[in-house]
Amino acid sequence: MAAITGALDFSTINFDYLITGGGTAGLVLAARLSENASVTVGVLEAGLDYTGDIKVQVAGLFKTLVGDTKYDWNFTSTAQPNLNGRSIAQNRGKQLGGSSAINALQYTKATAADLDDWEALGNYGWNYDILMDYYRKSESYQAPAEEVAKALDLDYIDPAVHGTMGPINVTIPSYYTPAQEAFSPTYKSLGLGVDGDPYGGYAGGGFTNLMFIGSSSARAYSANKYLLPVTQRPNLKVTTGVHVHNVTFAPKSGNQTDLIANGLFFSTADGQVFRVSAKKEVILSAGVFGSPQILELSGVGSRQVLEAEGIPVVIENPNVGENLQDHTLVPLNFPTASGERTLNFFLDNNTIAQLLVDYAEKRTGPLTGGTISTALLSYTQVLPSSQKSRIEELISTYLNGSYEANKPGLAEQYEVLKTKLSNPNDTSAQIVLSGGGSYVSPKNANTSFILMCAINAHPFSRGSSHISSSNATAPPTINPGYLTHPIDMQILIDIVQHVRRVAQTAPLAQHFAFNGSIVQDDIGEFNASSAEAFIRDEMRSDWHPAGTCAMQPRELGGVVSPRLIVYGTKNLRVVDLSIAPVLPRGNPTSLVYALAEKAADMIKIGANTTIPGFNN
Repeated sequence: MAAITGALDFSTINFDYLITGGGTAGLVLAARLSENASVTVGVLEAGLDYTGDIKVQVAGLFKTLVGDTKYDWNFTSTAQPNLNGRSIAQNRGKQLGGSSAINALQYTKATAADLDDWEALGNYGWNYDILMDYYRKSESYQAPAEEVAKALDLDYIDPAVHGTMGPINVTIPSYYTPAQEAFSPTYKSLGLGVDGDPYGGYAGGGFTNLMFIGSSSARAYSANKYLLPVTQRPNLKVTTGVHVHNVTFAPKSGNQTDLIANGLFFSTADGQVFRVSAKKEVILSAGVFGSPQILELSGVGSRQVLEAEGIPVVIENPNVGENLQDHTLVPLNFPTASGERTLNFFLDNNTIAQLLVDYAEKRTGPLTGGTISTALLSYTQVLPSSQKSRIEELISTYLNGSYEANKPGLAEQYEVLKTKLSNPNDTSAQIVLSGGGSYVSPKNANTSFILMCAINAHPFSRGSSHISSSNATAPPTINPGYLTHPIDMQILIDIVQHVRRVAQTAPLAQHFAFNGSIVQDDIGEFNASSAEAFIRDEMRSDWHPAGTCAMQPRELGGVVSPRLIVYGTKNLRVVDLSIAPVLPRGNPTSLVYALAEKAADMIKIGANTTIPGFNN
C-alpha cells in the first residue's frame, strides 16, 4: 500500500507543486514531477488507498467495483428527456488511481486524425506524432502467449507501435470464450477484418483488445504502476480522504493581469479544514466532473452559476463546465446457444469463490481478466452497401448550421466531426463483445446472455457539469445532454442495426440462440422506429466523459490554453480528460496517461524554454 501522510502534517508543507486528484492523470504527474529531488510534490485525493484490495487487483472482478460507493463516486445525471426521463449512471473511481482502478481494463488508442484535430482546433503541439511518443512512454507491451496469439488471430499486432519500457503493462489475457474466438473471423467474413495494428493510429476493423493487465494477471493502473514504485520518495507526499474546497490566489500587484495560485483549502471527513501552500503551481487533475467543480468553487466560471451559489466571481469564464461529451453505449444482450461457455460467473458468489482459489494458486481462469473483442469502424463500414448515400443525407439534413451557433467553438468542432463522419478511413463506431451478460438486467434472469455493445465514437451532443452547491462535498449537477443533437440518434440506429447483422453472421451466430436473430426480451428484427425506441429505453454512458475544461481559444469555448494553464491565471493548470476539445474514439485511459506524461514534461521544461510541442 502507498505511504499516506496525515492531513495536518500535509498542510504544514510548502509544496512546489500541489496536485488535486490522485487519479489516472494525477499520479502520472506525481511520479514524474517528483523525479526531480529538488522539488516537493503534494497529492490530495478524496478517495482512499485500495491498492491492496483484491477486488481492485483482480482484473476479472471489475464489475463488482462499479456502483459500490466504497470504490465509485456513483454519480448520476439529471433526468434525460431524450432517454424517456431516465437518469444515467456516471461512474467514476473513488480511490487512488481514480477511474483506472475500476474500469473494464480496455486499452485502445485514438486515431492520428483524432489527435491532429486537437491541434487544428488551436492547440499547437497537441498532435498525433507528439502524443504517440507519450503513449509509448507510458506503455509496457507484453506479447501474448503463442497459443493465444494463434487462437485469437493476433497477427495484426505490430510491436513497433508499442512501448515496452513504460509503467503500464498491456497484454492479451490467456482466457477467452468461444464467442470471442469467433469475433475476428466473423468481421473478416464481412470484409471488415482489421487492416493493421489499430494501436498505430490508423487501422480499423474487428480484433481482440489489449488489456491493462500485468505479468501477475493483476490490474495495471496508475496507483500500483506509477505511484507505488516511488511512494518512499521523501519529496512526494500523498494525503487521502480529503475534499479540496477551493484554490487560493495571491493578491494582484502593480499592473498584474493574471492571477497567481498559491495554495488551496481542503477538509477531512470529520470536518477539519486546512490550508496548504504551493510555490510553483496548483494542478487540477480531479477529472471531468471534479476539475470544473473546483474551478467554480474557486470563483472561476460562469457568473450566473457562481452567483446562484453565493460564490464571488474571481475570473469570469462561462466555458467552465460546458462542452461535456461522452461516448454513448447501447447494450444488446443475445441469448446464448445451449451449453455455451460465457463469463457470467460474476452472477454467482459461490462460483467467484472457487475462481478466486484458481486465480490465487495458478493465475488462471476468467478472473485473469478475460479478453474483450472490439471493432473500430468508419460510418461507411457500419452501413450496408445499399445505404452508402445515407452519410451525405444525414450531413445535409442535420449538420446545416442550426445547432453550431448554440455554443462558442461548436462550429469548429462540428467541422472536424463532419469530416470524420464522411471519411471511410476514420472511426465513427465502436462495437464491443464481452464474454458474458450485460450490466443491464434482462427480464429473463434465468437466461444466459452474451453482451454486444453499439457505441457512438464521436457524439455531436454536448452537455455540462456544474456545482450544485457551494459545499465542496456536494456532487456536481451533471447533464450530459444525451441525444440533444438529432444526428446522434440516427448514428446509433445504424450502429445498432450493424450489430444485429454481425450477430447473425457465421461463425459468431452459432454461439447465439436462434443464430443471433433474437435480442433480450425476444426482440425480433429492428427497423428504424423500433431501434429508436430500444435506444431510448436502453442507452447508457460508456463512462468516457470529456471536455469540461476544454483546451481551445478562450473565445471559442476554451478554459485552458495549449499549455494547460487556466485562462486568467499564471500557474493554475488542468491535466485530465476535461481538457479534450473533442472526444477521440475508444477507451480513453491510454490517452490520459499520454497527455499526463506530456504535461509533466511541459512543466519540467519550464517557462523559459520554447520547444515545438513542449511550450510551458
